[in-house]
Formats: sequence, C-alpha cells, structure tokens
Amino acid sequence: SPMQARMRLRWAGGMLSGGGGGVCSGIKSLLRRYTLHESCSRNLMGAIDDNSSTGTIRLMNSLNGIKQDLPRGKTLTWYTCGPTVYDHSHVGHARAYVALDIVRRVLLKHGYSIFQVMGMTDVDDKIIAKSKSENLAGVEGSMIIARRFEQAFFNDMQSMNILPPDAITRVSEHIPEIVKFIQDLRDKGYAYEGKKSSTIWFDTAAYGSRYGVFEPLRVQEDASNEDQESEKKNHRDFALWKPVASVSEAGWESELGRGRPGWHIECSAFCRTMFGEEPPAPFLHSGGRDLKFPHHENEIAQSQALLNTDRWVSHWLHAGQLTIKGLKMSKSLKNYTSIQDFLTAHSSRTFRIFCLLHKYSADVSYGEDRMEDALAWEKSFENFFRELGPFAEKRYLQEGSSRMLGDLKWEAKHHALNNAYLDCQLQIRSALEDDVDTPTAMRHLKNLIRDVNVFLRDVTDIRKQRNLWPLLTNITHYVQDSLEGWGVDCSDWVQSAKVDITTNSHEAPAFDQAIEVLLAVRSELRTLAIKHKKAKLKDDGALANELLGITDKIRDSLLPGMGVEVKDRQGQSGEMVHTWTFNPRLIASQQDEAKTDSK
Repeated sequence: SPMQARMRLRWAGGMLSGGGGGVCSGIKSLLRRYTLHESCSRNLMGAIDDNSSTGTIRLMNSLNGIKQDLPRGKTLTWYTCGPTVYDHSHVGHARAYVALDIVRRVLLKHGYSIFQVMGMTDVDDKIIAKSKSENLAGVEGSMIIARRFEQAFFNDMQSMNILPPDAITRVSEHIPEIVKFIQDLRDKGYAYEGKKSSTIWFDTAAYGSRYGVFEPLRVQEDASNEDQESEKKNHRDFALWKPVASVSEAGWESELGRGRPGWHIECSAFCRTMFGEEPPAPFLHSGGRDLKFPHHENEIAQSQALLNTDRWVSHWLHAGQLTIKGLKMSKSLKNYTSIQDFLTAHSSRTFRIFCLLHKYSADVSYGEDRMEDALAWEKSFENFFRELGPFAEKRYLQEGSSRMLGDLKWEAKHHALNNAYLDCQLQIRSALEDDVDTPTAMRHLKNLIRDVNVFLRDVTDIRKQRNLWPLLTNITHYVQDSLEGWGVDCSDWVQSAKVDITTNSHEAPAFDQAIEVLLAVRSELRTLAIKHKKAKLKDDGALANELLGITDKIRDSLLPGMGVEVKDRQGQSGEMVHTWTFNPRLIASQQDEAKTDSK
C-alpha cells in the first residue's frame, strides 16, 4: 500500500546515499558498513571485545546520582510505592508505573531474581473526605471507597500491560505492625506525643543531621515557613499517628489511642514486615520522582532510626514525571487525563512505546505530538511484522529438511545483513545494561529494521529465497523477543502477517499456477486498457476504463477472496512488476464484508 511504501522509505532513508540513490545504493551502504570478507571475522570479534559485558545491569541510584551494579546470585527485594486509592489513575501515574515495569522486565530478561512488593494506601485523609462526600462513615465507609478505586487501579495496570507485583500490602491490614513500629521508635527516643492534639510525631532533631539526604536545600527553605503555633518540636517533624475521636471517621483502637497512621510510616512498616530488619531491606525502593521529598525522605529517617543503620535501602529508583506546559500532571492542578480516557483515543501499546522512547528517569512533556511520534514507531513495527511475521514462529524449522530446497548460498549482502543483526544485539545489550537506556536500544532496533527493509526491497518473493529463511527468522524473532521483553505485545502483528512461508510452489503447485495464470491475464488486460486509453479515442477510452475496472476487481475483490494480496509496483527498468502473497486473514475479511453488505 502507499502507506507501507512511505514507511519503508522513511526507515530506509538513512541508507540511501544522496537522498535518492534507490535500492542499489541502499544495499551498497549496508555492504560498506557490514562487509563480511577476509576482515569480517576480525571486525566482528573486535566488536564483541569492545562491547563485552558481564551481563550485570548498572542502575542510577537516585540517592547519590551514581550508576551502580546490581548484584547477581541473590534475589533482589524491591518495594514500590502504590497509589492512594481515592480516585481514578491518570496517565501521569501510568508513566511512572510503565517506566518502572520496563526496568523490571529488563532485569527479569537479564536473569535477575526479583521479589517485588507494592504498598497500597487505603487509609488517608483524601479517602475519608471522599467517603464523607458519599455519606459513608467509619472504617467501612472508607474501605468501600478504597476497594472501588483499588480495583480500578489494578484494572488500569492490566490495561497498560504492567506486570502485577508479587505481593500487595494494605494499610488497613497492617495496623498492628504500624503501631508496633511507632512504639519502637518512641522507645528509642525518636517519637513524641504532641501536647495539644495527642498526635505522635517523628523527632527529626533526635535523628540529627542525617535528615535531608534527598533535598537538603528544600529542608532549609522549609525552615522559613515554620508555624510558630505548631505543637511540633521542629518544623521538619512529621505525623506517625493521628488521633481520631469521632466514630464516624476511620480509626482503630490501639496502644497509641484511637487513631490512624500518618502517611509515611506505612511504607517503613510494610518493608519491615515483608523484608525483615537486616539492611538492605529492601534492596530496591522505587516510586515517582515527586515522592522523593517528603515521603521517601521521611521513610529513610524513621527506618534508619529504628534499625540503627545508614543504609536501610541499597538502591533508590525514581521514575520521571509527565509535564504539561512545564507543570507536573496532577489531580490538584486538574491538568490530567485519566488512563481510561486516554485509552479511548490511544492504545496502551502506543503509550508503552512512548515510554520506551524516553529514559525511565526523565521528565517528559506530554502532548498529542508525542503520541503521534510513538504511533509512527508503532506503525513501523507493524509493517515489519506484516512482511515477516511468520518467521518469528520459526516455521521453516518445523517443516523438516525438505523445506530447504533451492540455492542456499549466501552472497555478500546476506553477510552484511547478518553482521548488522549481530552488531545490533551487542549494541542493545550494552544500552540496556547501562541504566536501562531504552531510547538508545530502540534506535538500534529501528536501524536493524531499516536495514532489513532496504535489503528486502530487492527481493521479489521471499518464499523462493530460501537462503534468507534462517537469517530472517533470527532477525524477526529477535525483534519480537526484544519488544515483548519490554512489554510491547506483538501477537496481533505476527498473526496479521502477509507472507505465509508454509504455502509455496513446491507444496501447492496447482494453487500457485492458477494465481500466476490469473495475474498474467490481468496483466494483459491492463496493458491493453492502458494502450487504448493512451490512444485518446472516445470509444477506446470507455473500453479502457472498463478493462481497467476488471483488472482492479481481480486485484481488490476476487483474489483477496482467495486469500491473495497483489502489489503493483514499478520495476527498476520502468516496467510494471506484479507480486502476490498469501494471507488467509483476507478470506475472513472478505466474508465479513459480504455479510455486512447482505444486511
């Protein structure tokens, strides 16, 4: 189709010398970059040496700004902050969770063992306010709201193809553990009860100068805003337990009095419960960048105070934010788009590709132009698999040695494409091991697809080029494996592939010959019609249009009904070339159209 032609040209553009060298110059460029003659093995081994890796992932620790190796040989414990479930999630949330999901998938793909826990904030002032607005009272009323939006959150995460956590912790189900944590802090002199409200506060002065590791300047700035009427000893102190007198509000009876937890204490208590008290517990801790201060700062203070350590968490991981006109997307600013609203206009796959095109830790400006960029990438992948999808299933290997008939010898261009493929693997692995650099990995994958597209522009029938089958199988399987390893679902692309390598002239000669005869008749009719049309005679013009209509009907209706797709293109010498491929999905499509027409 014209769209496919445009997409092919777009990705092949970088290969065409002088901006218009055509297919031959594109192949020559590929050969120049990846020639495999006497020096090939030396060059390839050099590339392997230069890009050799231990298979260890280096991740940026957002606490110190240093890329650090993640250790192998043990399970990485990972805690991630979940949502406060009082409303529907928006695409700003999706950005953080998809970005961290990509990191998790890359680690799993590289052989890391991970145990991930997600904390759910189902006790919060916002949830209570929401329950009151719906005339729901007490713990039961708050839980009705919390469960409703918790389920909505997980539905959204499933819609975005995000792997579920290995375990989920809720505040409402860990009240005793939270109370015990606060009691232990108080016993160690790190917590006190306010004289006015009976709120229990964390004592940052007792914790000392260690407070403020994430944003020390912000801590200093907040000092100028200190409320002189506050019962807190220090402006930096934060609530661990809030007293609740009214039975109409969510609260729990405890040794601390009737009340509910403050926000920050829950995550520390979850980690103590799930990972123990021997640091690092957990090894990885993640969340959106907006949680650095005060939430993660306060988590560090209360956990390190209790465990008497300066290294409660080994590695901090923060996902970047979505911004709109320079402002963070948030519910408070009312500049957000819910995930469900987003999915009415775009697919979750498009959004994941959008996330892959940006570093997981980077802030990204959100807008329709960015989605259009991601959609263009998605279309290029779709076109690639429509051409080569069956090779992802390695069908030729399942058909036995009889499949490998014909000339199997490789030419220089085959070696060049193979070297491009091998180099791509090395470059992508290197990018992913360097702080999960998916933008660079995506560019290398795009370059490989471009090389394949340029190569195939000189191939008229893949089914007859059997020396290509192993190479195209390896490349197609690698592209699919890479994308799906990053959470991009390729199944529908593969299933809609045009080329069926299990149907060929050796196994279905009668079918092939019938199609060729029909195409030959169509070609003669088309040639005759164009000849008469060029004569510009009145009667001949009408006849020409009628004949052309017949040829279009053969191409657009009769052959698709048999599962045959025909392409007309101009050859290098100016002659018209007609190629066809078998696509059984066309039969079902034609049948559906016929049913619709009959209604």
